[in-house]
Amino acid sequence: MDIIKLRQDKLKNKELQQKTNYIIDRARNIKENVFRIASTLYTIYESDLFIEDGFLDVTQYAEKVLGLKKSQTYNLLKIAENYIDVADPSHSIFCDDKSKDFNKSQLIAMLPLGYEDSVELVTDKVITPDMSVRKIKTIVNKRLHDPEEDTGEEQEDQDEKIEVITAFNGELFINSDCGIDIQDIYNFIVKQMNEEKED
Repeated sequence: MDIIKLRQDKLKNKELQQKTNYIIDRARNIKENVFRIASTLYTIYESDLFIEDGFLDVTQYAEKVLGLKKSQTYNLLKIAENYIDVADPSHSIFCDDKSKDFNKSQLIAMLPLGYEDSVELVTDKVITPDMSVRKIKTIVNKRLHDPEEDTGEEQEDQDEKIEVITAFNGELFINSDCGIDIQDIYNFIVKQMNEEKED
């Protein structure tokens, strides 16, 4: 952090001044204190502590007082909102051993997933703290663009359709490269079966 653009002792709101000093003290060792900083910044945001001092929003406060860019502020707020243990803001919600916690960059890479998917992938050990940011981003992108692949539900559904098609001698279409989609064949067979029932 490029501390300080605006002298924190000139802040009118004493609670904001206290929280600003707290962030500045921890910024000296940001790697260890990123969760505390994010949590404190989130408290400032949630409580609108910046208003009394004439700041339009928390990003303007963070830029002028702490030297943070908007994107840095938003990332810290999202980390606090999604991944900080309220009872102990010294680590993320995923931490079972402080030496094996995720770092800020890893958590930022997981933000597009949202809370529920992140928790699921970490719980299932698909994403772990020892992975590189690049590896986490790859997993996140894969999950966002192909969410069914992780569960195997799509493959089970495909296998079931192939069984139905095969039972009606449709394997010729499955095994050929005729450009007909399995879903189309399945829909055709189901339609034929329904028409036969009506007759």
